[in-house]
Amino acid sequence: MEVDFKPSAFGDKFEGTIKLTVPSFDDRFEYMEVAGLKINQDGNIEYTSDYSQMIRKLVGFSKKFYKSVEVKNRQSGAEYKSFEDMACDVDCDPILIEVATKIRTGFRPDPK
Repeated sequence: MEVDFKPSAFGDKFEGTIKLTVPSFDDRFEYMEVAGLKINQDGNIEYTSDYSQMIRKLVGFSKKFYKSVEVKNRQSGAEYKSFEDMACDVDCDPILIEVATKIRTGFRPDPK
């Protein structure tokens, strides 16, 4: 299953879409392992690693979910056609982080 995802991090600066594979049950639990998240006996999530280390690991883990990238920076005119293109541009960091942190919820929009 795939989804066309438009991160809120696009704001007015970016346009386009990112096609992502929806994570499976196993993917979502592997995500928690990679992130260093543990569920305690009360059912609450506990962090076991430094936040910046966790984000770096999750962005790397998210790469396998990218099917296609069609994104343009409206300000600079730069075009991105892959995860790698975006990973090489600091302007895309918020997009990469948002995609990585949405894996656990299957790229569903935040509840309003």
